[in-house]
Amino acid sequence: MSNYGKQLIHVQCMKMKQLQLSFHIVIVKKNLKTLLYNLLPFLQRQKIFHYKIFIIEQQTLGAFNKGRLYNIAFYHLMKTYKPTCVIFHDVDLIPENDQNLYSCLTLTDHPLHMSANVRFQIDGSYTTIYPFLVGGVLTIRPETFILLNGYSNKYFNWGGEDDDMGLRFLSKDICVQRPTTGYYYAGSHSSQTRNKNRFKLLFDAALRQDIDGLSNIAQLSRITSTYEYPLVTWLTGKWIDTYSSMS
Repeated sequence: MSNYGKQLIHVQCMKMKQLQLSFHIVIVKKNLKTLLYNLLPFLQRQKIFHYKIFIIEQQTLGAFNKGRLYNIAFYHLMKTYKPTCVIFHDVDLIPENDQNLYSCLTLTDHPLHMSANVRFQIDGSYTTIYPFLVGGVLTIRPETFILLNGYSNKYFNWGGEDDDMGLRFLSKDICVQRPTTGYYYAGSHSSQTRNKNRFKLLFDAALRQDIDGLSNIAQLSRITSTYEYPLVTWLTGKWIDTYSSMS
């Protein structure tokens, strides 16, 4: 897996009554084993036993774009699995409280920001990075994600796409709830290049919300390969627009 991929895991879970639960996990290769080592027993303790993992890798060389990977994975997911809820999950966040339920059963029309409390050291205290944050671990219904038009496709390198998503919630007057049970440990991950244009993009984010996201992802990206394994489906995503191939 290249350094520009390794970005997204999707865990498709099914419980009784045909409940479908989807986890999309942004991954860095060296942290993948650590995440799965902790996440899979966590799901078992919550009585989620049947699942499949979807990994999407960025094929295009150049700047990493998490928003595009989320969008193209969601686009593929809706065509093939049609889940009832989706959990976008950063790879470096390890859940630490079994009462923090990864379940659609309690999900209302309000998305859940699961990772409100994060500690960055083993013996450190938990903190909320800032109240506006919706990145990390986010549970959302597909119809709400579609209403928001997904993530922006314009944020290359690190930073900005999660804050842009927060602005999308505000512009659509959608309240994000934060469970009091959400506690996570933020594992280490490799340093990434910051997006120097993120503040400029955030300034006019609301103006382009309806034309930048799921609505144009098919013109920007496509799935180029799919490999099926017993517990894993491996997807490769490629950018097909000229601008991003030069980023």
